[in-house]
Amino acid sequence: YILFAPDSKNADTYVNISSLIVAWPTMAAQVRRWHDRNKSASWLVLNVVPIIGTIWIIVELGFFAGVDIDNPY
Repeated sequence: YILFAPDSKNADTYVNISSLIVAWPTMAAQVRRWHDRNKSASWLVLNVVPIIGTIWIIVELGFFAGVDIDNPY
């Protein structure tokens, strides 16, 4: 039983809603990691930079350790 055909408008609606549901926790996790790196949440702007931003986020938040000093976050 198929809920919707892949080319229907319902498919687009479900994809958009699920993307919004996943985006919120993703951004929250990124904010925590930016704070671990002693940087503000304004670095989330990198998410809108197509290729370079994604690579930068993966390297910065995925491979570098958090700072050992006390930070204001």
